[in-house]
Amino acid sequence: MTTTQIIILVVVVVLVLAVVAAAVAAMRKKKAQETEARRVQAAELRQEAGGRAPEVRESKLAASEADAEAELLRVRAERADQDAAQTRQAAAADQARHEDVVRRADAVDPDVDHRAQGYQPAADLAEPADPADSVDPARRTGTAGPAGSSEPADPAGPAEGVGGDHRA
Repeated sequence: MTTTQIIILVVVVVLVLAVVAAAVAAMRKKKAQETEARRVQAAELRQEAGGRAPEVRESKLAASEADAEAELLRVRAERADQDAAQTRQAAAADQARHEDVVRRADAVDPDVDHRAQGYQPAADLAEPADPADSVDPARRTGTAGPAGSSEPADPAGPAEGVGGDHRA
């Protein structure tokens, strides 16, 4: 190899290294610009988020208030359920006392056969408007027809296959 060839080779190598160095420098500069752009974008997003902080606090407060109101309503509903249960229990006790009084009255009344097989106390009877209506022996001795009917029942009992009590 001649001196000229060596010089050309060295110049080519130096030029290639210079181009590579320039490319590396350009890439670093571009990367630095992208990094700076990301920093700027992040700062903008943080500023936007900071501007929404009061809205977030307000929505959290509203959610907490809604939770508190829901809990209060749950407590009220539980109390209402308890009150309703107590009222049902008191009504059942009143009904039992009423039925007991009616049974005692039926036991004393000579027109009522309270020992009949189909006997039902007339606990659902309201106070009669006419004293003559105070006793309905057909209804209260178990010989009445179907509920609410004023016709007497069939003395042979219900027909075969038509509901009723078929005890032997």
